[in-house]
Amino acid sequence: AFSADGTRAATSGTSARVRVWNLTDGTELGVAGDELGEVTALAATPDGRAVLVASANGVERWTPGGGRTNPVLAARGPVCVAGGRVLAPHAAGVGVWDDPFPAHPTRTVAG
Repeated sequence: AFSADGTRAATSGTSARVRVWNLTDGTELGVAGDELGEVTALAATPDGRAVLVASANGVERWTPGGGRTNPVLAARGPVCVAGGRVLAPHAAGVGVWDDPFPAHPTRTVAG
């Protein structure tokens, strides 16, 4: 996942860790540990200061140097994260959550 200004990137691999990099000088800005679970999707928030991390545990907002930010969105099933938004299964169909995450979807799409 790239920040909107292209100066940072978040990566993840099979280790279930998320790393954020400064692309101008190649330095690592932070790493989130194994508590995230297997990472399935990453997206930078619109301001580029945090990363939305989707895993088997749900979706979390993680800030390098600041750690996890609660609440954790307990979305289960296929999750799409992009542009500070989360699209995930919800009882009423498909839920759309805008960051910062409210307890319930910002809106739902029947389906």
